[in-house]
Amino acid sequence: MALEHPHTVLSNRLPWPLNHFFARSHMHGPGAIGWRPEGRDGAKRSAAVAAMLEARAFISAALPLRLGEGRVFISSRNGHFSKSDALFLAHLMEQIFPVIETIEVLDRMASEAAATERLKISLDLHDTAVQPYIGLRMGLCALRKKAAADNPLLEDLDKLAEVASGVIADLRRFAGAVKAGPESSCGLVLHQLYSQAARIQGLYGIEISVNVEGHVRLDDRMTAEVLQMVGEGLNNICKHTQARRGSVRIGCRNGCLHLRIENEGDEENFAPFRPRSLSDRAAALGGRAQVSRCRGGGTEVLIEIPI
Repeated sequence: MALEHPHTVLSNRLPWPLNHFFARSHMHGPGAIGWRPEGRDGAKRSAAVAAMLEARAFISAALPLRLGEGRVFISSRNGHFSKSDALFLAHLMEQIFPVIETIEVLDRMASEAAATERLKISLDLHDTAVQPYIGLRMGLCALRKKAAADNPLLEDLDKLAEVASGVIADLRRFAGAVKAGPESSCGLVLHQLYSQAARIQGLYGIEISVNVEGHVRLDDRMTAEVLQMVGEGLNNICKHTQARRGSVRIGCRNGCLHLRIENEGDEENFAPFRPRSLSDRAAALGGRAQVSRCRGGGTEVLIEIPI
């Protein structure tokens, strides 16, 4: 920032003895027709900058920032720069940085609007989704108290009340995550996957294992999509198979998220099919879903999504 603002500076260290006859540094001011050599003070500043950059030559242009001042530097240890290089850099910065600042302002406005919308959605979730489930659980508990001790539906009522409590807890966590914003989570939330697996085992007796291969780091939007697809895949296992065990495997390789949902079974006549909902969700994210047969006789759904 020691260079004179908002001039464009060109500095080339000439070999001996040319350095005694020609100026090392030149500057071009706004609206100027040509270049002019820097004075003694300017030459010292340019020499100090070149030493700091450990460069034989450098060009520098001012950044047209709305708030504050800035400069951009391009340096070379062996080569040299021409005046046309310096002017091109200055013109480039004049065109690029106003666009970048405009994008930043728009992004900030969008983030603030999104935060307001997230708060509204979280409140709506609490009023329209959580409260009805709380009422359902209270009704089930009241019905449970009315039933006699020998009523054969007592176990089913307890299971339904437990399911309602689990859904209420999930909805509250989801509403809290929506309200907190994208900084509330840095990646895939494993305990939610384990919660889904535990619910499936409690209701259907199907043991679901969850495995994360390597380091998986996703934003909130992708995390929500993954949890939704895992839920749909597990529901398909419960509805359409006789499997007693299944697995969910998640990993990132080659810039893609790999989500694999498997179930064990003894299906002898495997017919390829297309899970419409999972395929549509994957396609909306730029990926694909395919179904194949496992070695154990079950079904494997592989979802690949670029991230």
